[in-house]
Amino acid sequence: MVVHIPSVNGFGYIFYIDGTRYIIRENLMLLMKCQGSEYVSDLNLIRIVDLSSNDLLGTIPPQMFILPELHSLNLSHNQLTGKIPKEIGNMRQLESLDLSRNQLLGEIPESLSNLSFLSYLNLSFNNLTGKIPSGTQLQGFGALSYIGNPDLCGPPLTKSCSHDGIFGGTRPLDADNDDDDDDFWTVFYIGIGVGFATCFWGVCGAIFFNRKWRHAYFRFLYDLRDKLYVMVVTKMNKLFNSPQK
Repeated sequence: MVVHIPSVNGFGYIFYIDGTRYIIRENLMLLMKCQGSEYVSDLNLIRIVDLSSNDLLGTIPPQMFILPELHSLNLSHNQLTGKIPKEIGNMRQLESLDLSRNQLLGEIPESLSNLSFLSYLNLSFNNLTGKIPSGTQLQGFGALSYIGNPDLCGPPLTKSCSHDGIFGGTRPLDADNDDDDDDFWTVFYIGIGVGFATCFWGVCGAIFFNRKWRHAYFRFLYDLRDKLYVMVVTKMNKLFNSPQK
């Protein structure tokens, strides 16, 4: 916690670390958006809550999100559980949010997409599930902001969601290729069946309704029968009349 106190020589601040009180004057280095910045005369304008790496337990209290002027909130590297409260959308001035390395679960609240000033987001390595809320605000962050949540889906992640908004899981590329092959062969066999039926009934119809074609067709069958008969008889005679050695 940082507390501003007046000073004759300029700005002064009381800074507590592990219960020890430190008085720092003139400047202070603060970590915000994963970047260290040195503040001198304008530290009293910065509003930060950093409770990271404290082994905090339990759920995040919704009362924490009644701070509409807060600029940065860091609760990373704790053991927080439960869902991200939907009241987080009330923090309209929030620029940096880090909830990584906890045990948070459930879906990302839709209200998070209302934080128009948010320029840094890290929700990685939790147990969050479902689709990332739509909107350019949340889709503008990279996939690294959401990694470590195996049941999250939707852009900017490559994992797709089902059409009804429920997590549908991932599908390997070879599975998609197998589906494409199955579709191709299904259509191919259907086409063969339809083509055969069309040709068969077309020929039968032509033979049935056209007298000349019908007579020509049966003459062809009779001739074919006679040729096959003569060929079989000839082969049999050669076989039985051949000299025995």
